[in-house]
Amino acid sequence: MKTIVIVLKNRNGNDRKDVERTQGMTYHSLDAIRDEFPNASIDSGDLGLYDLNEFMDACNDSDDDCPKDLMIDLDEVWIGYVNLKE
Repeated sequence: MKTIVIVLKNRNGNDRKDVERTQGMTYHSLDAIRDEFPNASIDSGDLGLYDLNEFMDACNDSDDDCPKDLMIDLDEVWIGYVNLKE
């Protein structure tokens, strides 16, 4: 089992509830996790799915040398987690 961190851009008042609704649930694929957020896409940057190491790097690597798409601004997103059963 692997922990997947959900990063959902704060776009409206329901985003937090969407993340909390899935909190701690177990999924069998990344696609199944994405399906829980039909109004957000990874391509648009509204949704990010990270394993724990990737998430920590994205939060900690916030210097000027890190590409913008690899940084997470915690002031603009809701954070949650789910389990991925591989």
